[in-house]
Amino acid sequence: MENKILIDVIVPILEENYNVFIPVGKTVKSIEEQLKKCIADLSLGAINEKQIMRLYDSDGKIIDSNCYIKDSGIKNGSKVILV
Repeated sequence: MENKILIDVIVPILEENYNVFIPVGKTVKSIEEQLKKCIADLSLGAINEKQIMRLYDSDGKIIDSNCYIKDSGIKNGSKVILV
């Protein structure tokens, strides 16, 4: 069973926050893609899942898409920004 953590995803373009469980064994890039798809569905298409969106930490620094979540600095309870 894969370990998961709960994060708070802030989506400024929608002025919304989403609490999401993510697996720590996946890359940031794969999580970005999954988040875009889920949020596009939840927002009834208010964002396009094909647009380029990246994850930033709460200090506004971009999170490396090539690293795994467990190595990215994202922890249980982290706030990340999807822009």
